[in-house]
Amino acid sequence: MGGVLCDFQESVVEAILKGLASARAILPTFLLVGSPGVGKRRIASEIASRVAIEFAEVRLDASPADVIDALCGNAINAEAQPEVAPGELGHVNPRLLYLSHLEALHPSLFQTISRILSKKTYTDGAGRDWKISENLWVSAGLSLATGVNVGPTHWITTGFHLNVGVPDPVDASCFELVAVNVLAELFGNIQVNSDIGHLLAAHKLKDQNFYAVRRWVVSAYAKSSTGLVEADSLKKAIFEDLEWLIRGIEYRGRRLELRHVDRWLSQISSEYQPLAVRLLRLLAQKYFIAADEYYTALGTLIQRAEVQTNQVVSFCKWQPLGKSAPHLAHDLKNRARWKVGPDIDFTLPEESWPQLSSTNPAFVLPDDFVGSGMTLSKLGKTKLGEALHRLSSRYPNATFILVLMVAYEEPIAKAIQSINKFLSRPMRVCIYKLLTDVDRCFSSSSGMLPLESERKYVRDLCLSSRSKFFRSLDSTLVFGFENTASFFAFFNSVPNNSLPILWHDQADWFALLPASGILT
Repeated sequence: MGGVLCDFQESVVEAILKGLASARAILPTFLLVGSPGVGKRRIASEIASRVAIEFAEVRLDASPADVIDALCGNAINAEAQPEVAPGELGHVNPRLLYLSHLEALHPSLFQTISRILSKKTYTDGAGRDWKISENLWVSAGLSLATGVNVGPTHWITTGFHLNVGVPDPVDASCFELVAVNVLAELFGNIQVNSDIGHLLAAHKLKDQNFYAVRRWVVSAYAKSSTGLVEADSLKKAIFEDLEWLIRGIEYRGRRLELRHVDRWLSQISSEYQPLAVRLLRLLAQKYFIAADEYYTALGTLIQRAEVQTNQVVSFCKWQPLGKSAPHLAHDLKNRARWKVGPDIDFTLPEESWPQLSSTNPAFVLPDDFVGSGMTLSKLGKTKLGEALHRLSSRYPNATFILVLMVAYEEPIAKAIQSINKFLSRPMRVCIYKLLTDVDRCFSSSSGMLPLESERKYVRDLCLSSRSKFFRSLDSTLVFGFENTASFFAFFNSVPNNSLPILWHDQADWFALLPASGILT
């Protein structure tokens, strides 16, 4: 994408040119690190333009064979022209080679890229070594994400002369500029209303940034009958962009549709709607466990439980409220093929507990979601803790297994520490999805709402919604049970740790995923 750079992109370009000039590097190399869609490729391309050299790109998220072919050439090319250095690395004319998606680089190629950066040599498809031309600049883009092969502190990143961070876009003027650039590139000089920058900034997606802007603006232009991209057409494009994302949300046998989202958003003031839409996107992308994933997760948990063949398994009933633990226990019993014995109910007197024939049973304590850890921590104190201790004393060779579908890291760690004090040996803990404070709406380290202003807006939304629509809601649930401030759901239930604007279905509020009943 061409056009004028945003201010923050211009600052990065100037910093790189200044840094490389100071380094006086032969074969200059620099790494751009930032969120997806912040313009890392655009910055590299602009640098090539300013120093008057060619620009070329090789994607590192391709298969190792394809990456090697692109960079070093294949055996056929190498043998056809044995005197010419093959591949993108073989060019002798001034050129900037941009290696995109470094985060996805396959581990088998780590040494290849390291050699290019440190020794300025490579081996072609015919096994011959070549020296890289001093006219070649090498740059790379690394997107910040979880679960990637290369992160910002990976050793391979130290091979670049410069390592420059590219910030996330913030200013509305920057979003408007990008929109203008996209339209000019694709359709010529198309007019845009001055308010679209603020609209785009309000709906920005941290994991997509300008990728999303491009998609929305193109869609808005296609829907416009006047040839002008304005707020109404852009709002419609942003809203309809949700459709492909929410297709994966099927709740109690009913698929979430745009009409449900539209009805839900209609209850929310316009100033809060962009953040409500963001939370919905995050729900669809990261915080919804569909039926297929749930049953796959069951298999994972069963495997991690490591119950021995012929070991008697007894499920412990320990939650006085809620249906989630019994549901999970039922599903585990049906799928695990364990030798299941009678249940132990901690809420009943010890003399009513069944006597097991085994001396080394496995006691399973299931739950689908641990948010604040308050309910679970009761096993480490009061009467439930005493019951756990008596059971452990009765069966000193028993294995206690905590099976959790989803749990927050800090609360679960504290709860387990207190529970283990009542056991003869530490409890085995099996968790399918472990969350942290990054996965809370209102924590200072929230990745869902990273800005304090955003967190304040959503707090105000929760409070105003309660005041207007569901005043009877218990005060401990306004921000999710015990202020967990989650936004999580399963295909058949929503934990009360999630914000009630998602699930509360009493009074006049239309719940996106109702706590009771189904989508209509």
